[in-house]
Amino acid sequence: MTSAKLFILGEERELLWINTNYYRSTRADCSPTSDVEGGFLTLSFVSQENDDAFWHNMTKTVEKETDRMEKGEVHFYNKGDEDISIRKYKFSDVYLIEYSEVFNTDETESMHIVLTISPAIQDYGAEMVKYWNKSWIPPSESVYYIPKKDEEDRIVYINGHFYNKDGTFEGKVNEPDFEGSINDVYVCDGKSTQKDKNGNESLTYNNTKLLKENNVNITHEKFINNSYLIHHEASVTGNKETALWIAHTVNNALNSKYKRGKKTFNELFRTGYSSVKESDKLKTIPITSNNINHCFARSAMISVLKGDEDPTNVSYFWDGLDLFTRIGELEHPKFKQYKSVTISKDHLDLAIDFWSISSNKAKVNKNAEINSIFSKEEYTLKNVTDGSILNENGVFSGARINSQNNSAVHESLKSTGFKSGTMFWTTFKI
Repeated sequence: MTSAKLFILGEERELLWINTNYYRSTRADCSPTSDVEGGFLTLSFVSQENDDAFWHNMTKTVEKETDRMEKGEVHFYNKGDEDISIRKYKFSDVYLIEYSEVFNTDETESMHIVLTISPAIQDYGAEMVKYWNKSWIPPSESVYYIPKKDEEDRIVYINGHFYNKDGTFEGKVNEPDFEGSINDVYVCDGKSTQKDKNGNESLTYNNTKLLKENNVNITHEKFINNSYLIHHEASVTGNKETALWIAHTVNNALNSKYKRGKKTFNELFRTGYSSVKESDKLKTIPITSNNINHCFARSAMISVLKGDEDPTNVSYFWDGLDLFTRIGELEHPKFKQYKSVTISKDHLDLAIDFWSISSNKAKVNKNAEINSIFSKEEYTLKNVTDGSILNENGVFSGARINSQNNSAVHESLKSTGFKSGTMFWTTFKI
């Protein structure tokens, strides 16, 4: 028996069934007249409270229709063993083109959703690319001559834990005759079977790179603990981009005056810099989990350790739903810690739209109410309890009187981006 799960829009659904078809048009003599067509993915799953995330994708206001495009995967498992997938359908530049909710009083089945996905780029065993894609990069042209490596040269004889760039766990090695430690962590491009100099087949990992922090090999225990903390802070509403921004934001703080005297990612994350409960700060993501959000967190940690470019516009901090739901207008700690707090209209509008979706809010606090000062409607400067606010010319700004008059407070805060439930910040001086 086989089971399957859908991963898309930061959601995970256990599938009841899945169907896809390909075809080619033909002439009367049965010869083909078209390229391969089809590839729509139609699938079904039991209804859940936050299924409106799919409907929202189809109906939300966008500047360009391609802004609706998403990416996702379907993983297949042996029944009863859902830690490691046996096959994956991968698709990107996806439109959701049909959404149906089915209920039948004459049957005993639960209410269920039928969803049809139209991908421009798909790999269900062989890659298929539609002309209307926006992100496919064609293979580079071959050069005149590339010296062929001996197969023996492709085999790596090293110990450690191996992860792909997307955060999926690939495997581990601990052989007494190999170099390195089982505690080392590598990023790789999958694994393959190669022949050694004696003609014997050997399993090896491709294009491996040892992950280090401060020129010291990061231990696997620290790696999976860091990944868990990223996953936790990315929140139940987060996605791949949220996790990536969290990881790089911590790294920015670590390389700034906000590092609290700490030297490593793990040391800083375990301080009051992170709001994760003390009881959770020792938790890890097990290697047996390829849950898509766990993979997002691992991939984000790998990005930092590889030295990838910071995508966050030099963020140092972040906040979630709590920022918007305090009863007092300027009650949130950020207004007390900084002379002023500024949010660009683009970021504020994204946040208001996101938290107006009941299923998003329900993941954190279904009873939370957004404070009325956070509005899409602009207003001029006005006084509120403990300070003043304005929302005009593309900017929201709030400042407490006590913070303005406190000589110990030197900096202000401004938003750098809003990513699936999380507002990110950088600092500046007026």
